[in-house]
Amino acid sequence: MVSKRYKTKDLSRNAFKYLVKQLIKASGEKQALPSDNDLDTAFDLADEDGGGTVDEDEFLHMYELVKKGDVKGLSGTSLSNTSPRQKGNLEKKQEKFKKSLAEAKETKRTEHRRTAAEVAADLEADHVERNAIMEAQRRSQGYHGREMMSSVLLNAHDDFARRTAHGNTTQALDMGHLATSTAASRHHNDKVQLSRIEQDLKSASP
Repeated sequence: MVSKRYKTKDLSRNAFKYLVKQLIKASGEKQALPSDNDLDTAFDLADEDGGGTVDEDEFLHMYELVKKGDVKGLSGTSLSNTSPRQKGNLEKKQEKFKKSLAEAKETKRTEHRRTAAEVAADLEADHVERNAIMEAQRRSQGYHGREMMSSVLLNAHDDFARRTAHGNTTQALDMGHLATSTAASRHHNDKVQLSRIEQDLKSASP
């Protein structure tokens, strides 16, 4: 099992070499462990800024290169009496290793940019959708408000019409009652006047 002594995502040189060897042992594969010199060279090629550490993504990619055998002989220490041709081949090998690391970094950056763009697009889509929902709710509330106002006005108009009709009916009844009362009063007065005339006639007769 791989030790938990190195937990940081940025790995130092010693942590890098230790974890590479531990992972190879834990994999159970029959693969020779890379030499410390080759791992040191791989680390130096990856640590371009000279900060003394490599990040997690760089470590994972270098470990894949170790498993492929691309780190073996990277330091050139196994070569004795290095000829110009051998030196040229070593430089090509190291340049190929650096190019592979650079491509891996660019691929990772592209993935990060794509992820960031997708997140931004999702956020923008959510913002547009929320605005559309809020606008629909606002319009719906306005429609219901106008509908409610129309209903209130209609009810007020109906109530006014009923009151007006009721007032006209009441007024007609009052006028009819007044006319009837006036006619009855006049009839009564006429009867009284007639009675008095009859009494005067009786009194005047011999």
